[in-house]
Amino acid sequence: MKQWGRPAEELDASVCQRIPIRTNRMIAISRMLSSVACMGYTAMFEKMIAATPDLELHLNTTFEEGRARFPHRHLIYTGPIDAYFNCKFGTLPFETLRFELEESNS
Repeated sequence: MKQWGRPAEELDASVCQRIPIRTNRMIAISRMLSSVACMGYTAMFEKMIAATPDLELHLNTTFEEGRARFPHRHLIYTGPIDAYFNCKFGTLPFETLRFELEESNS
């Protein structure tokens, strides 16, 4: 409920098969399941860009715009997988975190 905002019974069984089950309060995540670039993702991408002189970086550009406007041999998409397929199979609320700004007067 906490992760997806809906009871586990409403999730497709294929989703639940990918969820590690914990029987204690340990919060560490197995390195086999999750990893982070050792110096962070910003440093990783900075090194990739510096090492590849013909690489072009286009920010604030949708995947569709990039694919249509810029000639390319390889194009890296870093957005939600359901958006990549133009939500052809519907949205996948369990795949993407969506942050919403909420202001409080208190």
